[in-house]
Amino acid sequence: ITRGQLVYLRHSGDWNLADASSAANTSINLLGIALKTVSSGNAVDVLISGVISMNSSYLTVSGIGQPLYVDTTAGKITNTAPSGGEVVRIVGHYIKSEGGGDYYIITFKPDGTWIEL
Repeated sequence: ITRGQLVYLRHSGDWNLADASSAANTSINLLGIALKTVSSGNAVDVLISGVISMNSSYLTVSGIGQPLYVDTTAGKITNTAPSGGEVVRIVGHYIKSEGGGDYYIITFKPDGTWIEL
């Protein structure tokens, strides 16, 4: 798990990469953003709600104010809602870019509702 990746809390108590196209629990369980890089999912510090600056490696954004979703690529967040056979869940909103477009400020507040298409 790398700093900035989207993670979910597994029933075993450790964190793993969230993914909208994998098993539903990988995107409907408690979500967070890893705050440090670790080799073990049970040792990661996680942001579960707040405002964060994220590296563009783990985030695809478009227009300011638009919703962000769990991506179909494990550990990533996207501005494009997933489609057929995937879980759609809003995790936050894009606020602005910084650092010449290498970083983005987002609100991170995963919605408690979701739908599986």
